[in-house]
Formats: sequence, C-alpha cells, structure tokens
Amino acid sequence: MIFHPVYIIITGSVSRGKTTFVKNLIDEGVITKPRGFLFPATDRTEHGPASTYSLLPFNIKSSGIWATYDGTWSFNDDLRLRCLSELAVPSDGHTLIMDDIGPQECEGKGFSDILTGFETSYYENAILIVKKRKLNEFKQKFGIEPHLIIDLDETDPADGSRAVSEALSHHRLRRIGIFSGYSAITEIGLGSLLHLYRIPLKGQFLSTLQMIMLICYGKVLGGKGLFRISFITAILKVFSPMHNPIKPMFFIWLQGSIFALPIAIVGWNLFSVLMGAILLGGAITGISLLMNWLTFGQVWFDAFNNLSMKITAFFGMKLGLFAVILILTGFRGAVNAIFAFVSWRGVFLRRFSSLPGKKLPLTSTPHRTKTTWKTSLMGAFRQFFKPTFAIFWLLSLLVILLFGAKSTDMWFIVLRAFIITIAVFTIAGKINVTKLMSRFDKSGKHGLSTSIKASCDILGLKNKD
Repeated sequence: MIFHPVYIIITGSVSRGKTTFVKNLIDEGVITKPRGFLFPATDRTEHGPASTYSLLPFNIKSSGIWATYDGTWSFNDDLRLRCLSELAVPSDGHTLIMDDIGPQECEGKGFSDILTGFETSYYENAILIVKKRKLNEFKQKFGIEPHLIIDLDETDPADGSRAVSEALSHHRLRRIGIFSGYSAITEIGLGSLLHLYRIPLKGQFLSTLQMIMLICYGKVLGGKGLFRISFITAILKVFSPMHNPIKPMFFIWLQGSIFALPIAIVGWNLFSVLMGAILLGGAITGISLLMNWLTFGQVWFDAFNNLSMKITAFFGMKLGLFAVILILTGFRGAVNAIFAFVSWRGVFLRRFSSLPGKKLPLTSTPHRTKTTWKTSLMGAFRQFFKPTFAIFWLLSLLVILLFGAKSTDMWFIVLRAFIITIAVFTIAGKINVTKLMSRFDKSGKHGLSTSIKASCDILGLKNKD
C-alpha cells in the first residue's frame, strides 16, 4: 500500500504518563492536525491506575466518561460507537490518535474496527498508545510494523518528543519522495509513450492526470508538499528516453505549481482545489499565447484574430481571438473542475491505494545533454524539423501570410521566428539535466535529498551520494 499511515507506538508500564506524553506532543505542536482521542484519568491514585477515565476528543465531537472501575471495569459502549462512526469519515492529512489499546482490541473488540479499517484512508500518521504487555500480540494481530516505538520506561519524555518530531518530519519527506516517484513513473512511461506515437492533446491529458494525482497526494498530506512533489517529478523527468526533457520538465513543474498556489494561500479545502483546477486550465493557455507572441510578435494575434472572426461569422457570430480563447479556456477549466471534484471525493484515491508500494525498476538512464554549443545547435535544428513542430510552425506562418502581415513584412517575420525558435531550442539543449538533478540531490537543502532518494528507490535506481 502506498497510502498507509506512519505508525508510532507509545508504550510503557502503568502510570508512566503515556497519555500525558501524547497530549504534550499535541500541545507543543509536534503533532499537527490530531484526530482521535485520549483517555486521561479523572481520579488518578498515587501508586496505580485510576478508577475513572474520560474521553478527550481531538477533531471529533464525541466526549464523556469512557471507563469506570468498581471491582470490574465497565465501558461506555454508546461513546465507543459514536467515536467509531466519526473516525470512519475521511479527514485529510490528520494524525490518528488512539489511547489505551490493549486486551479488548487484541480480542477484536473495543476500537479494533479503526485499526482494521483505516489502512487505506486519509490519515498521514497514526500515534497509538499500546499497553506494554500486549505490544507483541497487538503487532501480530493487526500486522502493524511501527516506524518508531517510544517506551517511556526506557526513554526520557524530552528525548521521546524529539524522536517523534524527527520521525514525523523524516517520513513526510520520504512520503513526498515516494509520491514524486509514482508521478515520475507516469510522466516517464505514459508521457514518453504518448510522445512516441504523437497522440493529439497529450499535453492536456497529462496535465489533468497530474492534477488528479496531486489531489490524491493532498488527501494524505493535507495539501502540504505539492510544490515539492511537482518539482521533484520534473527533475526525475530527466530519465525520459524519448527526447530532450527540458520542455516537459518545465511544464510539469509549472503546472503543479499553478495548481498548488491557491491551496498554499487559502488552505486545503474544496474551494482551493477547484480554484487550482480552473487556474491550471487558463494558465497553460496563457503560456502558449505568450510563447507565440515572443516567437512571431503582435502580428500573430492580429492574424489569428482575423481568422477567428471569419470562421465564427459562418455561425452568425463575429468573435475575435480572445473571445474564442476565453470560451475554450472556460471549457477546459470546467472539465478540470469536474475531475478535481471527483478526485476530491476520493474516487481516484481508492484506485491509487491499491498500488503495491514496491519498487518499479526503471531500466533507462538519465538523458545526458551535451554541453557544447555546437551539439546543442545541431539538436535544435533536429527538433525544429520534427514533423509535429514544423507543421505547426508553418501553419502559423500561413495564417499570418493570409490574414495578417503584408507580403513585404513576411521575410522579416519568418527570420525573426526562425532565430528565436532555434535560440530557445539551443539554450534548452545546453542545460545539463543530469548535473542539475545531481546538484539538487546532493544539496540536502529543505529535505530535497531525503525526498529524492525515496523517489529513486521507487524508480528502482541506485542513489549514490
């Protein structure tokens, strides 16, 4: 499973302060977005367990007396059922908190339903307080292999707090890397295949797929780390075997960043996700217009505006280029918003949750761009004369000739467009993407090294320091 939580178990003998330890982690901000419950004692005795325990809720509504002891223990079953019902509702990016896991859970009673049911849900982490005498039985019954065990009989609370903080931070960085690795597999495999067979609208399809995957990741991470996932995925595009990856690397990073921007500003909610989806649909169109303006100049807009008005006149309308662009952009934004809403509802997450979480060996090697200007220039000419690009370039010039510029200006327009296009391709080809990846991998800044190593592990690559 690639969406399982990070398990941290807190244990220790009776009256060692396990519940207090976890509550302090929450109060100090070590655990963010807690969801679940603790059972603080209401009448703690000096040398033993209390006789009454209440339920302290975190981001759930249920509360009350949980357990009382009067010769035998009695538990509030109505409260248990209410808690189970609330915790069964997905809540993005939270840390599951459970207290006093012991004999009842090991017998399939108590709160055991949570432990068997939330494996594929949206919890990023799980902090579980387990009775020490039942620890081995608990791990065996539920098949849980904790990432960290804090035994308060052997660990000072301050040291334990630091260990939990470091573990949560480290595993978030690793999870970001794992998600980036799966996105890279999609971009390298499916993206290169679509490029090989020159499938129309492949860019729009891959952009929408990237958005869907980011929403699935955001459901687990609470909307955090999406910029970093987009960046690392773009870096890993270096392993694409089909072509110079600089252009797709740029667009992978840009598209992901555009989508993540409203989420970073407003927070992780349906509104920001829909805004990101709509913004993504319009921004890519804007970038395309900018590139055409840089290549051909204002005459490109004039020519296509005239063409647009002539075509729409056949349908009883006379819409200019920008009106048509607004309509098409609005349509694309609406399609993105529909996919974003479906993704937000968790439909695609359930599909991704079935992935095995194992290494997916990648046999290709990084695209090694030559660093000399001569080889970069030769590569630019090869890209320029590729049929798909050459046809688009010539069609643009044909529209300019027929609907825009005067014939006396045409040679200048052709020369300008040719020089700018070759210059852009040459500069892109001069970038050594292998060194670029290596530099970010070894920098270790902001946890990039940890995340990239996790990505390389998913790709089945050996990451050498």
